[in-house]
Amino acid sequence: LVLANRLTEDPNVSVLVIEAGGNGLGNVNISDISLVGAAWGTDIDWAFPTQPNYYANNRVLSPGPRGKVLGGSSAINGDVYERGDAIEYDQWETLGNSGWNFNSLFNASKRGEQFYAPGANENIDYDLADHGTTGLLPTSYGGTAPEFHNTVIQGVVNAGGVESQDQAGGNVTGISHVTNARLPSNSTRSTS
Repeated sequence: LVLANRLTEDPNVSVLVIEAGGNGLGNVNISDISLVGAAWGTDIDWAFPTQPNYYANNRVLSPGPRGKVLGGSSAINGDVYERGDAIEYDQWETLGNSGWNFNSLFNASKRGEQFYAPGANENIDYDLADHGTTGLLPTSYGGTAPEFHNTVIQGVVNAGGVESQDQAGGNVTGISHVTNARLPSNSTRSTS
């Protein structure tokens, strides 16, 4: 919906949004982020199975939730809003897709994002340059991070791992706090 809205900023453009599922309004399994996973396998999840997987003893696997509701998978996922590694995006251009690289997609992604920076008391490292602040999709660190997040991060670092300041900038190597698609003032999920 964020993309449709951006496209219609041009008064000469009309956009029709078609969704196979419902709108999801009022569905507590979408709005209450503490119920992550409750929507999986329900009527708002496509629940696509895989083919029998040779390397998994021919088991049929469920690859994860796929939203059959307005907002798609962003309505039922784990409320994570992250970008991939820059190298992976750059491979698209290497394969012959001119202009499809991390920098061009990074800038487009930032235009859709409205990042709410954490407060100083939240003890979360981030780089504001890696986030958009004027878009329509609210993102944040979801309010105060539970103390165990910092404990886990420190444990990884103590074991020789790397802490990355903010993975939104295209370097996803290491461990960090995760950006959520959430409005921090009332902790409600944002869907794209």
